[in-house]
Amino acid sequence: MFKGRSILLLSTAVLLAACQGNSQSESGSTNTDINSLPAGTLCPTGSTLTLSGVEIDVDRFDVNNSGCLEPGELDNVNDYVSEENAYRISLLEKKVTGTNNTSELSSVLAMSVIGNAAVSDGKAQIHSNISDGQVMIRVDTHLTGPSTEFLTVVFDDQSYSSQANTEPEHGYAFSKPPISGYATFALVCDYNNDFSLSCTDVLIYQTGHPETGVYTRKLTETFDLNLTFDSAQLPQSGLITASFCAAAADADSDARCFRNYAEVPVSFN
Repeated sequence: MFKGRSILLLSTAVLLAACQGNSQSESGSTNTDINSLPAGTLCPTGSTLTLSGVEIDVDRFDVNNSGCLEPGELDNVNDYVSEENAYRISLLEKKVTGTNNTSELSSVLAMSVIGNAAVSDGKAQIHSNISDGQVMIRVDTHLTGPSTEFLTVVFDDQSYSSQANTEPEHGYAFSKPPISGYATFALVCDYNNDFSLSCTDVLIYQTGHPETGVYTRKLTETFDLNLTFDSAQLPQSGLITASFCAAAADADSDARCFRNYAEVPVSFN
């Protein structure tokens, strides 16, 4: 692993497929004149269809019994899919509020970890054999400090809450993007069978407004949890911690970290 200033990006967006254009039903279950339907109508070939992983009962949304889903009906479908996916994510997400003990640095306002099984015992659950071990980490921040500061993310079985003014020996470090104000750092990782995490992308964008621009960086390092955990016996409880750090004044000094931070309890299974 590395100590210092590497950076990355991630985003946890659920994309909803847009349905456009007319398509004739192949089921023969309706005599609807396809040519009379408004543009943007979808005519499924069966009684169900799947959008963004959510199975839709066509009859439930086909209010005029045309056998097709017209634009207004598709709006209701899209709303339902968005709500269903948000609910599913909420079952997997463990979120905490940040702790800020300094006004000198940018702040970690909140942090959440989306595992791949339902939150249990107050911990995000991460399994290597579910959804390819994928875990998503979101850090909501307020950028106010010096341009030389960086955000560090650490995986450990110990808390860093009492280690202000130190820099972790092992961790990911992300320099700040050229934006100010509220920003989100989103990181995606895969939990591996060898008790390690492979984090691949970091996305950084203005919180709630990724359309204004997303800064993306690739990660190539694998985080070996054996470097920070005392035991690899599963299940293993731990913490994912995020903190802003002030860069070290010289090569012999540690950066000042953990004056503000957020720690999310997790269970590696």
